[in-house]
Amino acid sequence: MKNDKILIKSLNLFHPSRVRLKILKRLNLGYYGSMNRILIVEDEPRLAQFIEKGLKKQGFATFIANNGQKALSLTQNEQFDLILLDLGLPVMDGWTFLAILRNKGNQIPVVIMTAWDQEETRSKGQGFNVKKYIEKPFRFQDLLEQVNLSLC
Repeated sequence: MKNDKILIKSLNLFHPSRVRLKILKRLNLGYYGSMNRILIVEDEPRLAQFIEKGLKKQGFATFIANNGQKALSLTQNEQFDLILLDLGLPVMDGWTFLAILRNKGNQIPVVIMTAWDQEETRSKGQGFNVKKYIEKPFRFQDLLEQVNLSLC
């Protein structure tokens, strides 16, 4: 099983989605198999859909929450391998969500997507064990690179 996971991760990096899906079918892993589950926490619907569409094409299972409270609920009821987190969210902002998540002992990897000052964001993020950031606006390929690095 561990070798399958390594193989699948390498497929994410090197194969177009159609080729990867054919290989997964041969491995009897189904559509997502042991593919990574990613929670997208973004309040701008067009951006969330853009990210979801691109990640699904790469074979990832995706879920969207449009505010921190919904994201917190999802993390309590579902298992995720990665969270893509916007900081400027309604109802509960990204920092509050992250603080509650970490206080509950959940150390899931997080990639912060922000238009805010990078230096301030990075220093605050270190306190929450966040190592990956991407500045808005971004190219999908740059986000995909951060996703793959976070999952390795």
